[in-house]
Amino acid sequence: MKKLAALLLSVTLLGLSVTTGYAADEQATEAKVIKVTGAATVLLPGQAEAVALTAGMNIPVGATLTTGAGAQVELQALAGGFTTISQNSTVIMEELSV
Repeated sequence: MKKLAALLLSVTLLGLSVTTGYAADEQATEAKVIKVTGAATVLLPGQAEAVALTAGMNIPVGATLTTGAGAQVELQALAGGFTTISQNSTVIMEELSV
């Protein structure tokens, strides 16, 4: 069963105190893939087909990430927040903020 979630990366959501170069109300426009375990794909805005997700990729707002069985993806918002996407999930990157 797939989960569908709107992902909001937030420093406060994760309970972290992180100093960034961004104002508190400023939004990031991309997240960086830190680690991928297992099969995961990303459908980028304006593209017709999803591609394999790999560490180091920058994922823009509007992208859709999908993880398979046993997969896990770790993301960092370029503004500072971190999150993990679990197996069998579909996540639409709607907003990235700190």
